[in-house]
Amino acid sequence: MPGCLVPPSGQLKLRQYGRLVAAVGLKRDGSGGMINWGTTNYDYRGAHPQLVRILPGPEHMSAFVAEGSGSRLELVKSNQASLLGIPKRIRRLIFDTIINSVDSIAIDLDKETKFNCGLLHTNQEILETWRSHFLFHNHFILTVATSDVRTTFQNFDNLRRFLRKSFKSGYSRDPMTDESMRTIATSGRDRPTGLDYILRFDLSSPATLSDIRINILPFVMATSTTPTHHEVTIQIWTPTPDGSSAMTAAHSMPLTRLRLNVIKAILDCAFTGISNKSYLPDFWTNGFGEIVETVHDSVDDTGGAWGPASEIALGIYHPVVVRTLHPIDRNYRECEADLGCEYYDDTQFFPFRADEKETLVYLMKSIDDYPKYFKT
Repeated sequence: MPGCLVPPSGQLKLRQYGRLVAAVGLKRDGSGGMINWGTTNYDYRGAHPQLVRILPGPEHMSAFVAEGSGSRLELVKSNQASLLGIPKRIRRLIFDTIINSVDSIAIDLDKETKFNCGLLHTNQEILETWRSHFLFHNHFILTVATSDVRTTFQNFDNLRRFLRKSFKSGYSRDPMTDESMRTIATSGRDRPTGLDYILRFDLSSPATLSDIRINILPFVMATSTTPTHHEVTIQIWTPTPDGSSAMTAAHSMPLTRLRLNVIKAILDCAFTGISNKSYLPDFWTNGFGEIVETVHDSVDDTGGAWGPASEIALGIYHPVVVRTLHPIDRNYRECEADLGCEYYDDTQFFPFRADEKETLVYLMKSIDDYPKYFKT
């Protein structure tokens, strides 16, 4: 688009711009007028895309004035901010290019705990929508690390806090409702989106995947709302002679397989009745995701990994009063908190303090078409 037109004969000479000019309006007093700049684009409706003309919106309007008693006509420069003054579709392209990464976004949860976006305060639209675009339209690889062969990853605290963060989103059924990072992580049309996980073992001496031990139930619960086709990878890193470290072993598996292994272990406990406690034992896997140990004398059924996601408190008339219902609980219950309902204890809220009945039902819902897995 030209910034200034100065024809010697007093005419705008708009014919040279051809289809870029949609319309020209003149003021009756001869003081100037308006130009509506046209655009061309592909129409993808139907079986055969075709080049069509699309009339632009108000952002394509330019004013011109007559100077020198009509001998010189020039466009009036816009006083809008540069980003807000360009066409909306171009602004959206800039927005998407910055917010939506082409490559996967790797996040080390031991070092990074929040997102930064330089476009945040450009305008109100970006401020309100950037987080949803960023979280739902990108692919993330989340890493938690440990230096122990046998580990709980501190009950996966960093990962758990990261996945439980909630924010206002316009991408859910209800406009601008509370959502969290795990809700709409699916495969995108143009590139993969969603969440994959890396459990990294930085060891001081050589070890194999069979040597690894992970208290896995806290991890399975923390990631239970990530779509089933996403993966978790266990990596072993050991020192090299030059003082650095190198990956010596790795194994990846879909979350469905890991969840199924845990579900089968819970069913074994339920049918054998070995433990008479109200909460589940610790399930330890190796680096292949196989349950290799079940510890029934676990006493840690509160705090840490089992702190409720929703904000609850002891009530006067009801044993448990809900102050705010976390999206994880809301989606599981398919409703908001009902103040008329009686909640007997905090095992009714995610992650259910490892309660056997609630946890099993919840995990069964977290795998797709689960009956077919028990036939193989």
